[in-house]
Amino acid sequence: MASANRIFRNLYRDSVSLMQISARLAKTPGVAQAQAIMASDNNLALLREAGLLAGTIEAGPNDILLVVEA
Repeated sequence: MASANRIFRNLYRDSVSLMQISARLAKTPGVAQAQAIMASDNNLALLREAGLLAGTIEAGPNDILLVVEA
């Protein structure tokens, strides 16, 4: 499966909002997994462990990261 990501710099949303975004994206036809997170080191590590993120990402803890596997 292919994956894509997008960074929204200096944009904060609380975890409830990010979970709602993730759920909506995951319901899109053809999408296997989707995550919207604040790009903290811990959250990036979780995405890597889940196999949704490879390589380096130029995002920081004040940025939102959207990752979709479809």
